[in-house]
Amino acid sequence: MTVDKKLSRQIFENTLNTMKRYFPDEFFSLYPPGMLRKRDLIKKSLLEYYESTEEFEKCAFVIEFFKRIEDLLTIEEQKIKNS
Repeated sequence: MTVDKKLSRQIFENTLNTMKRYFPDEFFSLYPPGMLRKRDLIKKSLLEYYESTEEFEKCAFVIEFFKRIEDLLTIEEQKIKNS
């Protein structure tokens, strides 16, 4: 494995480990607004990488994680509308 591939893998693994550590309720409160706007791109990148390495259990986690983020965003929007 080349240095570039090792570095790329480490970036994806660090991202995934952070997501797992704070899944997703705590992560949501720590999630910078700029990342929220880029969540589709982040999700797409993670899925493409883990599909290419055939790590489908990680793909399932990524899908579930971002589904939960969307659910939390919907809840926050409802709170704002109701206040």
